[in-house]
Order: sequence, then C-alpha cells, then structure tokens
Amino acid sequence: MHTLDGADGFTAFLSGRKAVVLFHASWCGFCRRFRPIFAAVADAAPGWEAAELALEDEDDPLWDAQGVEFVPTVIAFRDGRPLGRLDARPGEGLTEADLRAFLAR
Repeated sequence: MHTLDGADGFTAFLSGRKAVVLFHASWCGFCRRFRPIFAAVADAAPGWEAAELALEDEDDPLWDAQGVEFVPTVIAFRDGRPLGRLDARPGEGLTEADLRAFLAR
C-alpha cells in the first residue's frame, strides 16, 4: 500500500492507474480500526492499487476537493477520475464487508 503525502503526491499517484484511496485521520477511532482492514483487503484486491492519505486538518483542501465529510472514506479512481466512493456512516465507520462489496463492483 502506498502512503500519499499531500495534493501533489495524490495527483501523481492517480495518474494512469486504477486505484483505491483511503482518506483517514489519526484522531479518528473508526479510522484506526478500519486502516488495517483496508490495507489487507485492498492490497489483495486484483486490479487495484491501494493508497492511504492521512488528513489531519479539516481545512485541508483535499477534504473539499474530494468531498470528504466523514472519515474513513474510500474513493476509487481510474486515471485520476472518481469511479465511486464509500463514505463512513456517522457513529459507525466502515466494515470489512462494506469494503469487499465496494471493491467487487
């Protein structure tokens, strides 16, 4: 799994790829629980390249640019264009079953 650093790293990683990116924050308990699940499941998913992007400041322009309102959020991309998204449910986060169903589409 790739770890992305800011907007430049994010844009460069997406170029020419079919990728799934986890947006998370260290202060988020749901993110801390989901991150190892994402790493295991997304890395093993055929045809996808997995990456994570930590967003520590809610004023980060990537939050707005990608429409991230809740974390964790998973967004699938092809050549930098969003294909779909999996947003955390407030008060619940995301589960392994959520991610497997999302990646199977």
